[in-house]
Amino acid sequence: MPDRVGFAGLLPVWGHAVEERSLEPETDEPEAGETEVGKPEAGAREDETEPVAPLSLLLLNPMGSDGWGGVERWLMDVALGLRERGHHITSTGRPGSVWLQRCDDAGFPTVAVPLRADFHLGQARKLSRFMLEHGVDVVATKLHRGIRVAGFAAKLAGAPPVTAFMGLVETRPGLRYRLTYDLFLDGVVTLSERMRAEIVERGALDPSSVKAIPYGVRPEKYAPSETRRAEMRTTLGLPADAPMALAIGRLNDQKRFDLLLECFRDVRRAVPDAQLVIAGTGKLLPRLQDLRARLGLEQCAHLIGFRRDVAGLLSACDSLVMSSDIEGLPMVVLETMASARPVVATDVG
Repeated sequence: MPDRVGFAGLLPVWGHAVEERSLEPETDEPEAGETEVGKPEAGAREDETEPVAPLSLLLLNPMGSDGWGGVERWLMDVALGLRERGHHITSTGRPGSVWLQRCDDAGFPTVAVPLRADFHLGQARKLSRFMLEHGVDVVATKLHRGIRVAGFAAKLAGAPPVTAFMGLVETRPGLRYRLTYDLFLDGVVTLSERMRAEIVERGALDPSSVKAIPYGVRPEKYAPSETRRAEMRTTLGLPADAPMALAIGRLNDQKRFDLLLECFRDVRRAVPDAQLVIAGTGKLLPRLQDLRARLGLEQCAHLIGFRRDVAGLLSACDSLVMSSDIEGLPMVVLETMASARPVVATDVG
């Protein structure tokens, strides 16, 4: 069993992976802390440029079968970047989940766990054996169930530290949550300094355990392409020149796709050939289909389900629409910016 590593041990690893996916173009100008020949300036910390020893990272995603959104896309991108740098990535999730299927497709070793309860002993033993088999140094997860499931199993596997990603302020008051944080959580990663400050302000976590690591995307993946635009429009069965608005996200209450459909009815009155494409799955699909029918939008508002080709969809659209009630820093907004498309959004985030 490898020695326990601190929460800080994960940060440079995630940071390197995010750095590779940043939106900043490469330049020939020396970075801060380097001279023009690439040597550290006087006074620069040498450990900032030292390579990180390979780690074994387990990603535990407690989302249901159709749980796939911006956090999952970011985690997958980071995982691929970490593997490129020589780190060992493993994954666990619910049987049949989109998350586990994508990890299988990426070639990561996986184990399916039903997540029937937070403290199910059989489930914890199965997961702890997987941790020991792969010498897991750090566990990364999300949501309170993920923290408790990962933390309980980690105690049986020699207690590798557990970190959680929080894209919003998710900490809660009460004894149950205080015990969750104190017993099972070593640190939190969030996506901006502002979000970090809001999480710390709640007072549930030690401020030193909350770190901000921004999202990043590979801009070359989203470079505008007229060929890809035309191909995707054909795939979707949409006219080549019709104005197209795109929305991407899980079909849940937070995203307010019901509001989007109602607004799109008004848009169609002003722009009769406008098209709306909503990509995503979730529990609200039947309700949204009924609303679409009541609004008379069945021929122009398209619910296309889960899609892997986000870059292609962004090439095909003329704008991205975000109708959410609450957001942190949505991954899809960064992807849209990299695709040189405008974003029309509610005043959130």
